[in-house]
Amino acid sequence: MSSYALMTNVGRNKEAAALANGTSLSISQIAWGDGDRSPSGGETALLNETGRKDVQGTGQVAEALNTAFFEILLDANEGPFVIREAGLFDVDGDLIAIAKYDPPVNKPKDTVSALLRIHVVFSDLENLILQVQSTDAYVPVERKVTAGAGLAGGGDLSGDRTVVVDFATQAEALAGVAATKVISPATLKARIDALIGSATPEALDTLQEIAAAMNNDDDLAATLTALIATKMNAANGVGTGITALEKLITGGAIEVSTHAKAQINGFIRSGALLVYAHQGDDALNPLIAGSVKALMNRATDNRPTWGGSPVWTDDAGGRSLPGMSGATWWRSPDGLIIQAAWPSAADGQTVTFPITFPNACNAVMLTENHPTAVLSICAQNVTPSGFTFRAHNTVTNVTHSGASQHMMLAIGH
Repeated sequence: MSSYALMTNVGRNKEAAALANGTSLSISQIAWGDGDRSPSGGETALLNETGRKDVQGTGQVAEALNTAFFEILLDANEGPFVIREAGLFDVDGDLIAIAKYDPPVNKPKDTVSALLRIHVVFSDLENLILQVQSTDAYVPVERKVTAGAGLAGGGDLSGDRTVVVDFATQAEALAGVAATKVISPATLKARIDALIGSATPEALDTLQEIAAAMNNDDDLAATLTALIATKMNAANGVGTGITALEKLITGGAIEVSTHAKAQINGFIRSGALLVYAHQGDDALNPLIAGSVKALMNRATDNRPTWGGSPVWTDDAGGRSLPGMSGATWWRSPDGLIIQAAWPSAADGQTVTFPITFPNACNAVMLTENHPTAVLSICAQNVTPSGFTFRAHNTVTNVTHSGASQHMMLAIGH
């Protein structure tokens, strides 16, 4: 219920003083009563006041010039009242405006609430400093707070309302179905950690780091496949990039892919790598005179060089190392070392190589050169500096006691 009020003489004087001095006109309360009279402007109080409340709401009336409204809410449990008059009071207790309700308004008790509003026309509301001193306020019950997407709570304002963010659980975040739930920083981090994995090293826990580790190759599978194709096949030794030494010490029958004419069979026995030479699929035979020459010639296609000159050269006795007289040795550019000598030793004696291999001796080949006895000889306990010579008489089936000269060829690096 609302009514236009007439400013009292006191009210107009206070408005004029506020406009002139640039001070405020402070409004504090609305009173109501059942006095029945027509306002003249000279009133200083209601005819019969029956209630009073602090102003709870105020504002400007949009469709009326220089008009402001002031209102209070009479709760359902207040009353009963018959309201015929209402007055607006300032902080000094002076009646600023007075209104008449005709017909009167009946406010019953315990049934409904009622809004009591007074419209007051000022002379210059735009420049008037109007203040409302109030300790209470109200919001109509029909006004609501609505919780939008991602929020929960809300409702009408008849009581306190709490609006909370509706957070998704980790399972909901993983499912990615809920369109109106919010992911918290903790849930987001948990999902990222689950994607990366707890065992991921710190240096590879970002997409940028992973891409850098893959050399930014967008077709890494094809690149790795091409690289693998260049390596030696474990089944037959076919491949590229395998040095002669690596082929020699691999063990088992391997095919020398870059020199397909020869095969080298190797196996470990008594600490030494015993090497046999054979051709094609022929059965393995003990190393005999001439086999070493054939092995080296076949494995190198007769074309090894040193310093631009052939290493294996023809002479009256066949093929030999240049300058091979007595003990000698030869080192290839890739570090392979071949040593040759004609030592004389008895069973159990130590034979020393012409030079010590820097790393290891990978093979020792011996050829017996005894003038009368038929001996079976071998090298044991091979080290980079030499080996233990062993000799057995195959006729008498006893260890050979005397010294025996033999041809030795050692390969290492």
